[in-house]
Amino acid sequence: MPWRLALCEDDPLQSQTLQNMILKWASIHGREVVLRPFSTAERLLGAWSDATSFDALFLDIELGDSLDGLTFAKQVRTRDREIPIIFVTNHSDHIAKGYPLEALDFIIKPVAEDALYSALDRLAYRLLKQPDAFFTCRVDREILRLPIRSIYYFHSVGHNVLINGNDEHRFRESLDRLVDRLPENFARIHRSIIVNMDHLYQYGAQRVILSDTERSELPIGQSYFESFIKTITDYRRFF
Repeated sequence: MPWRLALCEDDPLQSQTLQNMILKWASIHGREVVLRPFSTAERLLGAWSDATSFDALFLDIELGDSLDGLTFAKQVRTRDREIPIIFVTNHSDHIAKGYPLEALDFIIKPVAEDALYSALDRLAYRLLKQPDAFFTCRVDREILRLPIRSIYYFHSVGHNVLINGNDEHRFRESLDRLVDRLPENFARIHRSIIVNMDHLYQYGAQRVILSDTERSELPIGQSYFESFIKTITDYRRFF
């Protein structure tokens, strides 16, 4: 499946230069990408029907009379906490303003090929760690389809499983069966808990803390600790 990338840049020459460089990198690395350019953040927002429309965003911070890249990114983060964002800017002093938005990278104009390629390498690392883009389950009589990157943990309560502790995302499935159909970045840490290792903020012998806004703290079952450490060590070594 091709990676769907959005580029928001109001300067036509800069936009075309970035498009050419991104497509050149994709050709060198044998990656299929669908790259959509936008001249304003408003047009990009209009094309973004939901949180699954694009796999990553390249945003110019200065967009003339348009909604600026930082303000647009704040809106993005209310819909998707995990989509990779790469900022492009004329001024290095804007970088500090982008840190709270958890940008994947910042590139200073004029864009150097090695700087862009480095950012694309990091983006590829992020996207390749999540080969299964979506998780599906049945909630009541409807099918729920969520981006894998939006899932921090599964918690079994009685005969049901909750996603991220959200009672509205409740479905029936055993954790034994669930863990078998999840990608490699998920690990069971307790008889009732499976976590997404990409979202680990901190962990010790008895608990994990996730990188969500609540810094969710979850227990590690004593009988699961050894297998959890082996799983996360193998996973990080592989990637």
